[in-house]
Amino acid sequence: MAKRESKVEDLVENLETGQLTRKEIIAALEERGIRHRENWKDFLGTILWGILCFLPAAARISNLEITDPFLQLPTMEFPLAAIYAAIILIVLTICLEVYVTVCWRMRRGGVHSEDDTVVLLVGGPYRVVRHPSVLNWTIALVAITVAISDHVPFTIWSVLGNVLLVVYHYRETMREERELNLRKWGDEYE
Repeated sequence: MAKRESKVEDLVENLETGQLTRKEIIAALEERGIRHRENWKDFLGTILWGILCFLPAAARISNLEITDPFLQLPTMEFPLAAIYAAIILIVLTICLEVYVTVCWRMRRGGVHSEDDTVVLLVGGPYRVVRHPSVLNWTIALVAITVAISDHVPFTIWSVLGNVLLVVYHYRETMREERELNLRKWGDEYE
């Protein structure tokens, strides 16, 4: 198989010497066709998760006859320890996300967004998992459904929403790796 070269090596050198600004890096990535532009499809899994997880609560609030089947679903009740553990998990994932964003992407990667980073990050949290932000948000969103289960019924729809969220985030991350990251960093990424 032919060796895949990095398409951002020169940008990294220019970033490190201060010859390029963040806006210039983004423009160069755009020119080279290796910049991911977020759109509604990137958030589809999260939107569906929200609809599925909060549908029983919306049914309870609305009192519409059409929503009666959602009111009759059995709910899962979590022990208080599980709810507190979920809250702690949410706080920890938010702290880790701030750390990843500020200390790694902004300082070492040169830009705010992981999609615009030209430096291949391999240390810190990136040593453990390739996409710490995706993992953080996935864990936090799943934990939210447990943390608020006293107020928003946790039903089979919540389970389905959480499974859908995990699968969608994983699938989208793999797609982005194939379409963007392997082209951006070449064989060094693998």
